[in-house]
Amino acid sequence: CLSAAGFAMGGRFSDLRNLRLDPATGAWEQAETPTPTEALYTGSDYILPEGTEITALDIDWISGEVEILVTSDSDILVREQPDRETSYSYAMVVTEQDGVLKVRYTEDAFLTLPDLPAKKLTVHLPRAVAEHLTEVQLNSVSADFDVAALTVKNTLIFDSVSGDLETDPITADSAKLNTVSGKIDLDGSFRQVTGGSTI
Repeated sequence: CLSAAGFAMGGRFSDLRNLRLDPATGAWEQAETPTPTEALYTGSDYILPEGTEITALDIDWISGEVEILVTSDSDILVREQPDRETSYSYAMVVTEQDGVLKVRYTEDAFLTLPDLPAKKLTVHLPRAVAEHLTEVQLNSVSADFDVAALTVKNTLIFDSVSGDLETDPITADSAKLNTVSGKIDLDGSFRQVTGGSTI
């Protein structure tokens, strides 16, 4: 009987939980306790309602692609879509403070390798915002950036390791561009353009 099996394993009635009978040996064995399945992350939207004053962009994206669009909508929409289901640890982080819209690939910068998911980030900017920015800073490891036509009062900054940059016509006072092995296809009007590449 089960109670006898419990005493035979040391007299602990707790040992009677999750037992199964092995049909081959006729002996009772402890079955493994199933572990709960972790909910997986499939993407999210972050919406800043009409009237939110955004004058600068600061985007740091590690892997995947980033698209900045100009729309006729009144809200700012930030959307990310991983290329596969992944842990919530890899969800993007979006903040807005002092007019700066800041987007980060993940909250914890150390949650990267070895199984880094590629994620697509899409930022929808109302035309009224896109045409009145003071600064745009874009940072990439291997993510590629595709940027619509923006008007930037001061500086457009792009830094990457292997990520590419392609833009529609951008108007800015200056552009600072640096990449190790990425390709830069910059279109627009600038008083000054500086930067370099190691390739």
